[in-house]
Amino acid sequence: MKQYKALFFDFDDTLFDFKPTERLALETTFRHYDIELSQFNYALYEAQNQAYWRGFEKGVYKNQSDSVVRFVNFTRQIGREDIDAQEMCAYFIDALSTSAFEIDNSVELLKKLSENYDIYLVTNALKRVNDRRCEVAGILPYIKGRFVSEAIGVSKPQKGFFDYCFEHIPYQKEEVLLIGDSLVSDIKGGVNYGLDTCWFNRFHKPNKEHLPITYEIYSLGQLERLLK
Repeated sequence: MKQYKALFFDFDDTLFDFKPTERLALETTFRHYDIELSQFNYALYEAQNQAYWRGFEKGVYKNQSDSVVRFVNFTRQIGREDIDAQEMCAYFIDALSTSAFEIDNSVELLKKLSENYDIYLVTNALKRVNDRRCEVAGILPYIKGRFVSEAIGVSKPQKGFFDYCFEHIPYQKEEVLLIGDSLVSDIKGGVNYGLDTCWFNRFHKPNKEHLPITYEIYSLGQLERLLK
């Protein structure tokens, strides 16, 4: 295996499980706005959320402040035009920043890997949310740097995101391995940029993009063994 000097890690659904974080934040937000905690309402929100993120990855939405569109459409669908969607979005984002649920003992993994590699986070996120969640998770001592789309002004998988990253690290492309769960924002972005990639395919999904992935793993424990 190639000897890498730095590792680029995606954050959500690679190191930390986003679903329970999102669910907890939604429950808190729904209670605050007296919205029924039903599967139907969750499904309505999730559909709007997925539509937003697909648009974000494709560049339809230029920054994450545009995420308010999720709540504009959601409140309209449930007939709650009395709710200020901008305010609801801000409330949800604050709630979102309060938790981080590990995947496969990811904090311990980062601790071990940081002894031999410089570790960088590469994530599409709001900076203040990622700041707080990194603190909550306790991973800052193991991270050399963080590249957050909102702070950069461009998101994965766009070339500009990775240009910015490499302008701020002392490594060449061949010295870096990118680890992520998303075929589009992580793996396709890395492949197009000329990086070696490791697809964290936790749920054994097919490679519908037919990308030339360097490595594929199904648990983070496999990554540790792979790098050895």
